[in-house]
Amino acid sequence: MHILLNASNLGATGPEVVVRNLVPLLGHLAPNDVFTLLLPFSIQSEEWGLPSNMQVQYVSRSRIQELSRMWDIYIGLARICRSIKADVCLTLGDMGPIHLPSSHVIYFHQPYLGYPEPDLNAVLPWSERLKLSFQRWHFGRSVKNAKAVIVQTPVMADRLIRVFDVDRHKVHVMRPALPAHLKAARNGRHGVYSPMMAFPSCICLLFLATYYAHKNHAILPSLISELRQRDLSDKVHFFLTLDGNRRRAETDLLRKLESEQDMVTNLGRLRPEEAGLALHTADALFMPTLVETFGLIYLEAMAAHKPILTSNRDFANYLCGDLALYFDPLDPVSIADAIERLIAELPELQTRLSAEAEKQMSSVSQSHTENAEAVLRLIRR
Repeated sequence: MHILLNASNLGATGPEVVVRNLVPLLGHLAPNDVFTLLLPFSIQSEEWGLPSNMQVQYVSRSRIQELSRMWDIYIGLARICRSIKADVCLTLGDMGPIHLPSSHVIYFHQPYLGYPEPDLNAVLPWSERLKLSFQRWHFGRSVKNAKAVIVQTPVMADRLIRVFDVDRHKVHVMRPALPAHLKAARNGRHGVYSPMMAFPSCICLLFLATYYAHKNHAILPSLISELRQRDLSDKVHFFLTLDGNRRRAETDLLRKLESEQDMVTNLGRLRPEEAGLALHTADALFMPTLVETFGLIYLEAMAAHKPILTSNRDFANYLCGDLALYFDPLDPVSIADAIERLIAELPELQTRLSAEAEKQMSSVSQSHTENAEAVLRLIRR
C-alpha cells in the first residue's frame, strides 16, 4: 500500500507535537508499506528520525501563502496522489481537498472549526472571521467526501457530528499519546527553570501557550487589575511564553504589560525541554483558553503533578475531570476567585494530583504505539 501523509500545512505547536510522535511510528509499524510525507519547506533542516520506507517531499509556499495553500489543496495534492499512485491520503492538518483520486482520511486538529461560539468570533479580527467562514464551508464539504475523520476526544466527535452533520460512523476517536519529551516528567527526572526563581514568595502560574486569539491572553490586563484590588500583587506572578511579534495584538499586549512586571514575566518561546522544566518550576498551570481540540498541555501538567486552573468548557472538563479548578475565562472576577482558591488549597491539590493524575491521564490518552496502530488499522480498512 502507498500512503500519502499530508502534513504540509502544519503550523500550530500542538498538532506538530502529535504529528512528530505519530509519523515515524507509522513507518516503523508498517515496514511493507510505502509512505510519502509532505512537510512545509520551512522545517526542511529539522530531523524527524524517519524509517527507510518513508520518503519526504517539502512543499514550498509563495509569498502569498494563502493562494499557494489553496493551489495545493485544490490542484497540487491531487496531482501528487496520481503521480505516486497513492492508495490513501491521510491529511494531518484539517484543510484537505474536497475531492481526491484516492481515499481520504482527515486527522482533525483545528478547534475553530468545531466551535462556532459567539465569544470565539468576538475575539477574532474581521479578516480572521472571514477566513474562518471559508474554512468552515470548505471543511464541511471535505469531511462529507472523506472516508473517515480522526478526532482525539468524544467531545470533539459530538461537535463535528452536530456542527457539520457528519455521519457518526465516519468519526473515529483515537486518544493521543503523552509527548515523548514528557517521559522524564513521569519518571520524576527534572530540575528547575532558573528564570522563574526570581519570585520565591509568589504563587507562580505558568501560561504555557503561543499567542492565538483563542488562548485568551487578552484577559490578562483586566485580571491583573482585579488581583491588585484584592491586594494579591505580591502573592501571584504570571509567566508567559510569547514570541513577542507573532501578531500586532501580541506586541500591543506585551507593551501594555510592561508596567506590570512585578506580576508578569514573559519567558519567550521555550524549547520542549525548557517547557518541561518551566512546568516543574511553576506552582500551577494557568490556561484561560476559549477552545481546544484536545490540549496536550493538560496532560503535561498532570504528568508533572501540577494543579490546573482552566476554563469551565467541555474540552477541559473531559480532559481534567475533577483535577482542575475551573473558571469563566471571560470573567476576571471568576478567574481571580479560582486563583484565591488555589492559594488556599495548594497543598491539598498537590496531594490529590499525586494520587489521581495517572488514572485520569490513562482514561484520556494512550501509548504512542497504540495510537499509531489504531491509525494504521483505519487506513487499511
